[in-house]
Amino acid sequence: MIMPYPLSNLQYGLRRRLGELTSPVERYVLQVAAGKISICPPKLQNVGVHTSSANISCFGQKLSLSTINTDNETLEPLVFDKGDSLVRCTGFLFIEDVTADQINFDNEIHRHAIIQPEQVQMRITDVSTEFFTALSTIISMNDVTKLKIKALRTYEGCVSFADILKTFPNLDVLTIQDCQPNSNWISDILKYQKQKLSSLTLACDPQNLNLSTYNLQEFLHFFTAQQPGFRLCFYVKNASTSSFLNLMQVLGTRMRPWNGIDRPGFRHIVIRWRGYTYGYYLPAYGINATKADFAEDEFYALEMQARLDKLSKKVLKRKLGS
Repeated sequence: MIMPYPLSNLQYGLRRRLGELTSPVERYVLQVAAGKISICPPKLQNVGVHTSSANISCFGQKLSLSTINTDNETLEPLVFDKGDSLVRCTGFLFIEDVTADQINFDNEIHRHAIIQPEQVQMRITDVSTEFFTALSTIISMNDVTKLKIKALRTYEGCVSFADILKTFPNLDVLTIQDCQPNSNWISDILKYQKQKLSSLTLACDPQNLNLSTYNLQEFLHFFTAQQPGFRLCFYVKNASTSSFLNLMQVLGTRMRPWNGIDRPGFRHIVIRWRGYTYGYYLPAYGINATKADFAEDEFYALEMQARLDKLSKKVLKRKLGS
């Protein structure tokens, strides 16, 4: 943290007045930036409570910050009973059903809590640009490497990967569940990510992935741009057999079947659908590989193809019967 203006050069009276006007959070940040307590005299701003597992939820229009008791998974609300009380939250943060309006509403968290998590999980109904902008006003995102977003109820909108990656610039692991990615999710990742991913999980209908032979080349560029052992997991939910087969067909035009077991050292895709696990990886031939490059006599490739052929026949039979 760098202080752009040397506030320590100000006269004592001005620095004392600054200490009176700033909130506990602002005083603490100034002390860290300056590296000395005299920046906002007359006293040091201390951290009263430090928790490594916290929860943010809402009651009416008021945000509530609680410590998570990991022994019995209960919440212990944090009460800011003094004007200069300060709480610091690191480690794990759970955010439950909070909206942008509720975050922007005047509340004590802005003044009395420094929130610097490394892992964040959300169960929310608001995944708008306004929500992520508001969230960044109360949480420091630079240390967050793991993020899971689950939409409550059936969310009809799209979650923007541009918003996610601009808000959380150092993500290593990302999980999106029960809300569809925006149509440009592949190009957004390539454009906005500052840290290569080791894992990305998407749980949605394959139709919402907007993945086809037309943008497969772009998808493969995104895939190969991630960490060497990158794992892309598709949990196929609420999808028809034909929608699932279409996804498999698109991936199969350039990628090679894999048994989907364990976590290998190469980049790979895992697809889970109706109790079955399927896998693909990109062979050493690179992103320009075609089916002609693939060996057709491998046991798993034949086994997967037989299973997909069986599903295709069921779909065709159902169409002919109708």
